[in-house]
Formats: sequence, C-alpha cells, structure tokens
Amino acid sequence: MALTNCPECEKEVSENAMACPHCGYPLQEEVGPQTAQPTISGMAIASLVCSIAGCFFNSLAGLILGIVFGDTAKRKIRESQMKIGGNGIATAGMIIGWIGITIYILIMALLSQNW
Repeated sequence: MALTNCPECEKEVSENAMACPHCGYPLQEEVGPQTAQPTISGMAIASLVCSIAGCFFNSLAGLILGIVFGDTAKRKIRESQMKIGGNGIATAGMIIGWIGITIYILIMALLSQNW
C-alpha cells in the first residue's frame, strides 16, 4: 500500500483512500453506477400543460391539444424503444384531456337545456 501526501493538510494518506482521514479532504471522485436518465419528451410535457390549462381556463382547444400532444408523445416514445422518457406524463395529459372534454360536453348539454 503506497502512501501519498494530502494536498490540504500535507499528512500521509493511502493512495486508495477516498478522503483524507485527518482533514476530510476528498482525494478521489466518488464513482458510482452511472445510469443515464432518459430525456423527457417535450410533447409529453406539452400534453400535460395543455390539458391542465384547458381545464383551468375551460378551453376546449387546450383539452384537444393535450390529447393530440399526448398521443404524439406516446407514439414517439414507443418508436424510440423507451429511450425517451415521459410515457406516464403523456398518459396523464391524455386522461385529463378526455375527462375535461367529457365535463365540458356535460356542462354544455346542461346549459343548453335551460335556454
């Protein structure tokens, strides 16, 4: 086991040490399992944002865009063999969009009966 000097406190430490036992200065970068996070699909995020905005502002166009963006995102994620993330976000955007459209239609049907 070879010894080297700590660049911080100048005391002898093992070459294999992750940090100086005397002062705690890091001697080696921690090496852990490197797992690359997949990038999240922008279309999936757009789907969720449009659907939520469509519900909040009672906008049929926002709800429809949420469903279209969600469907497009899911198709692109599937084509990339799941190398692109965001499948759950796209699904959530589509579900919120469909629920919003259903509520929109029910409200319009109820309002049209009262006129």
